[in-house]
Amino acid sequence: MHALHSDHALAYRMLAGLVKLNRRLSDEIYDLKGREPWQRVAEFLLLQTGSSEGRADISLPYTREVLASRVGIRRESLSRLLGRLRVLGVKTSGNAIRIEDVGLLRRACIEARIPHNK
Repeated sequence: MHALHSDHALAYRMLAGLVKLNRRLSDEIYDLKGREPWQRVAEFLLLQTGSSEGRADISLPYTREVLASRVGIRRESLSRLLGRLRVLGVKTSGNAIRIEDVGLLRRACIEARIPHNK
């Protein structure tokens, strides 16, 4: 604490870091509460692609249990949601996921709607 009192630059950097952390946590809360579960899963997948159009093959960086927890759902719900995302070109095989059309998935997230299975 003495260092914070005597070093104003250090105190400012710490405060700036706390503000940044608070903003990130607030954004995560908004993501969890402000979006539908399928959108949270789809947006996570989109972040893993690194591309904005075309086909993308990704490998989940951790288990499905961890992913489900990360997006605020149960493991069983994650499996069902991945199944629903098939109509948007999302195919799964274990931890390997193929997105046939990244742009289509991105537009569905923006428009906040998923087509019904036919």
